[in-house]
Amino acid sequence: MTNAEDQKLTIEEIIAQIKQEEDLKEMMENSAQELKNTIENMDDKYTALDDEGNEWKTRYETQIEINNRLNWQVGDLKRKLQEKNYRVSGAGKREIDEISGSKLRSMVKQLEREKVGTVSQQRNLEWRLDQESKALHKALDKRKRYQTGIAEASYNLSSYQRLQRSDEIRRYQLGQNRVIKRR
Repeated sequence: MTNAEDQKLTIEEIIAQIKQEEDLKEMMENSAQELKNTIENMDDKYTALDDEGNEWKTRYETQIEINNRLNWQVGDLKRKLQEKNYRVSGAGKREIDEISGSKLRSMVKQLEREKVGTVSQQRNLEWRLDQESKALHKALDKRKRYQTGIAEASYNLSSYQRLQRSDEIRRYQLGQNRVIKRR
């Protein structure tokens, strides 16, 4: 082979390598863009989930306040019932006689109905609190999964970007070495 043929073959090889590196660069850019899109989608989902988590947290805290008020009402009704029992027992036979038996029975039945209704309401609210607590924990778990996915995607993107930069530096250095060899 002559010197001219060596240069022609070298130029063809260089063109093939440049084409290959351009294809690789395009593929890396597409992968980086896809990762960016994935991160954006996951960020959007995370934001929506974070908003949903705040809603459940607010509902949970509101339910706790309602339960506390109901517990206070139950305690207050028990105290009132004890006060009435004390007054009735301390008032003596004369006041008890003044209240008819049917009136006393109706008062006791009324208090028992109020007690049953309040206890039922308390159980219902405790159940709701438990359900909302479960939903809150589920939303928080989902949020953690999205955070992990976003972190992984960010890491992969930064790895691709570092790889892409290192490939560009290597190509630049190869190009400088070839220019030096030709001289």
